[in-house]
Amino acid sequence: MKNLIRTLAIALAAASLVSCLESDDAILRGETSIAEIQNGRLVTDMGNIYNVTTLNSEKALPSSGRVYILGDVLNKTVGGQDNEYDYSLLSWAEVSVAKALTHDEILSLSHDPGKDPVYVESGWFSGGYANLSIITFEKSESPATHYLDVEIDETRTSSDTLALVIRHNSQGENDLKTSELSSKASLISIPIEKYIDSQKKKIVCAIKYKWLATNLSGLNDCKDYEVTGVAEKASYVQESIR
Repeated sequence: MKNLIRTLAIALAAASLVSCLESDDAILRGETSIAEIQNGRLVTDMGNIYNVTTLNSEKALPSSGRVYILGDVLNKTVGGQDNEYDYSLLSWAEVSVAKALTHDEILSLSHDPGKDPVYVESGWFSGGYANLSIITFEKSESPATHYLDVEIDETRTSSDTLALVIRHNSQGENDLKTSELSSKASLISIPIEKYIDSQKKKIVCAIKYKWLATNLSGLNDCKDYEVTGVAEKASYVQESIR
């Protein structure tokens, strides 16, 4: 199963974030970031501003939202700020923002948050978010909407720790035969900065998820796993979640 997950992660990168196009005059090639789309510009979690002067992606950027980008930093923008650059965008992938919900908010949702398996392949903190690369299973070409929700575990959350649980509702598709299912890799960002104590300026973030009990398990034989990391109250700090 670990090899499968690694293959899926590589496949996501290859499908969504790789292009054979390069900019000969770039000062930094193959730069990857998560960014917010603001007024037609990309504002990265590390504080840089990118003006997209060349779009080599097969799909156009939306007018707003959070995206994972691959591109070449070309040059400083003439007349721009010190951290502002012209940028050749090679490819991008959507990043869904998932607000952490209390138990009462979870109960008030219009859908069942579910307890279907979801795998956290990797994660990191940046820009006031916990960013997760996740994998789920769904029926090929199914019109059903899968739901991913983030619940605050209020029994374990304190001024020092933010305990979260990733909830997945597959709309019953995970009860199908595995031969009818395919894997889906996606990215989510969870806003966490407001939970970080203003005095301590950091918090332990523990993220629990339900996944296959063993490499040979089926989708109905799962157990709880957890990844943790320390998030600091700084807009541009980037740390890994392990």
